[in-house]
Amino acid sequence: MSLRRLTRLSLTLPMRLSLVGTVMLGIASATTIATILVEVETDMTQHASAVLESNMRLLRQNLSDEGGSQRFSLVDGHLQIGSHSIGAEDPAVDRVRTIIGGTATIFLGDVRVATNVTKPNGTRAIGTRLAPGPVYDAVIKQGRPYRGEAEILGVPYFTAYDPILAADGSTLGILYAGIERTDYLAIVTRLKRQAGLIGGLLALVSSAVLWFWMRRSLAPLKRLAESMRLLAAGDATVPIERASRRDEISAMAAAVQVFKDSLIRTRVLEAETAQARLDAEAQRKAGMRQMADGFEQAVGGIIGLVSAAATELQATAGSMSAMAGETSAQSGAVAAAAEEAAANVNTVAAAAEELGSSVQEISRQVAGSAELAQRAVHEADQTGALVQELSSAVSRIGD
Repeated sequence: MSLRRLTRLSLTLPMRLSLVGTVMLGIASATTIATILVEVETDMTQHASAVLESNMRLLRQNLSDEGGSQRFSLVDGHLQIGSHSIGAEDPAVDRVRTIIGGTATIFLGDVRVATNVTKPNGTRAIGTRLAPGPVYDAVIKQGRPYRGEAEILGVPYFTAYDPILAADGSTLGILYAGIERTDYLAIVTRLKRQAGLIGGLLALVSSAVLWFWMRRSLAPLKRLAESMRLLAAGDATVPIERASRRDEISAMAAAVQVFKDSLIRTRVLEAETAQARLDAEAQRKAGMRQMADGFEQAVGGIIGLVSAAATELQATAGSMSAMAGETSAQSGAVAAAAEEAAANVNTVAAAAEELGSSVQEISRQVAGSAELAQRAVHEADQTGALVQELSSAVSRIGD
């Protein structure tokens, strides 16, 4: 399972952090161990190369000691060095295994004529041929040495091949020295297994320790998250735990405390605002009632004044009507007196005539006053109706 799929699982934060830490520790450990093993394997390979060169020198020296010369030749189809004819169980190849360890072979052409390499059945691999490949091309075809890894009868070896040259420079055969790779690098294989086991145990122990430490270190963060959840739900009474140490969790707790204080202040301001709104509404209603009462009183006063004025006007109209009747009666008397006076006194005729004109003017004015009084009474009735409508409007405004 990949790290990405593991992180998608519903794991707690300490488990995820410990998992990531374990993976990183495993990668670091594996890289370190791999580097060490590569260095060890490189050193072992270099050591193997040195051993191969020693084996090759030992093989040449043994052959020289046997033949009393270092010159190879081909006599009657047999390979020999000096006076020594190389045979199937030549002691030189056995001394290599006895003294230093490893395999040694002498080729005639590409055929093994002396070797301590054995077949699976335990017999020497005499008569077997060198397999085609890089070794064959380098030594047989090109006549130059070969150093490197090669398979011998299906088994990997560290190998050294040197061409056997005749006096004319032609290639007569091959000298071979080798070390079985598996045996020589057994310590590296053993180290790999042990390193894997130790690395696995170290990863498990480190994961457990890291998980325990993470869980203990992040416990305040978990409690802080619960406090934040309760704050988000509106609970301003939840306590905010402050970490004793100075780290990021303590800074987060301080920030959450600021949020809590802001929430409390906001609620206080909301309560004060709501109370102020209620007080303003009450004041507005009281002002509206007071204004309605004042308007009703003012309208009532106006209605009273208009009613009194109408009554007074009606009384004045009645007085004027009575005065007009009295004046009319007096005018009749004056007319009778004038007629009598006209019969006796001619000089009074002109005066009587003027007095008649005056009486007519007075009668006209009295008639006008009566009409004015009737219109005043009519307007007073209209004013009363208007006052009634205003009183109804004031009642509706009060409601």
